[in-house]
Amino acid sequence: MFLDPQGCPVCQYCVEAEDQFFRWFDIEAFADPAMQLRLRRSAGFCAPHARRALAIRQLAPAHAIVRGALDRLGSDPPAPGECPACASVSQAREHAEQMLGSVTASRAMSARYAQRERGACLPHLTATIAVGDADVARSLAEKLRRDLATSDDLELLAGRDREADSRVALRAALPSGLAVDAASSAEAERATWHVDACPVCLAAGRSERRYLDWRRHEERADAIDLDQDPGLLCAAHVHELAALDERAGGRAARRVRERWVHELDGLLKRWPPPPPRTRRLLRGRRRAPAPRLRAPLCPACRARDGAEERHLDLLLRLLAQRPYADAYDAAHGVCLRHALLAGEGPAAGRIRGALRARLAALEWEIAEAGRKQGWDARHERPGPEQTARLRLAALLDGATFLGGPARELP
Repeated sequence: MFLDPQGCPVCQYCVEAEDQFFRWFDIEAFADPAMQLRLRRSAGFCAPHARRALAIRQLAPAHAIVRGALDRLGSDPPAPGECPACASVSQAREHAEQMLGSVTASRAMSARYAQRERGACLPHLTATIAVGDADVARSLAEKLRRDLATSDDLELLAGRDREADSRVALRAALPSGLAVDAASSAEAERATWHVDACPVCLAAGRSERRYLDWRRHEERADAIDLDQDPGLLCAAHVHELAALDERAGGRAARRVRERWVHELDGLLKRWPPPPPRTRRLLRGRRRAPAPRLRAPLCPACRARDGAEERHLDLLLRLLAQRPYADAYDAAHGVCLRHALLAGEGPAAGRIRGALRARLAALEWEIAEAGRKQGWDARHERPGPEQTARLRLAALLDGATFLGGPARELP
């Protein structure tokens, strides 16, 4: 794998690890007590992996997940656990990065790696070159610099992303034109509560969509001010912009590529030359690790995260007023992720109390959906409880649907 002609070996290793995890989960792990305990501790999967888990349509994990969410909202919440799928992929990524460093530590293997059409992608190599021997890191950085200068391949620049099209479709489906005639920001915020989704995630998703739409038009116009932006689109948003508009995505990828080539040029110029090999062997120890390359802040991420912070703050202020508090109690309410970020105080307590009540009702619906799968209930028609697993995913983290209402995924 690490000496194949092309493609990022770390991406390939991680993709195979993720596919293997969900194949195992679909076949038997969903019912494994140890897996259900992990899901209860983590209160489900992270948003990207929750989208994939929803395709499996198993109800058994939902019981553990909803209990885990209720545990997190209790008076003595346990320490949160890691998403099981993330843990599997993270372990695979660390192993692949170590293997990549080991392969390129050999002169013969390093020469073969340098002959690949494309080496490891930028996101994985920026982490790999900071680990292990500095000479190995330098050879990896030089290979990456050559690849970026000669290839316009998107996977080399931003890694492999198999769900960029799905995220773009979910974000395009977000409601727009809400409260265009609102007399105040408070009324505009209240109008979003009529949408069956977390209002904070909805605000974040709409802000992210506005930025990407603006960026698409600016890229197509080849705006000069984009070259002066200190930020740089992250890998996920480069993929999404390319999926949204191939021409604009290509131009944005070119800007990212040029910036990273410049950064790598500067890093390689400052890199101290390696001492003679015999001297290194006599020393019997490694040189200090190479400095880590740090990616600039992504402006699309900044727009999304800033909207989350502002709208959660506004929501907490509005809940201090009785009319808004009563309207919130009848609405969907915020997801678990934002309820846990609400802090302390009466407004935060109201948010968590309302979420506990909604999760308790969902727990009954999940049990009812399971009951109707039994032989003795075969005469009963499926009801709205069949969508409880989707609504549970939205209540745990509205980012699962990019801020929109719960729905079946394509």
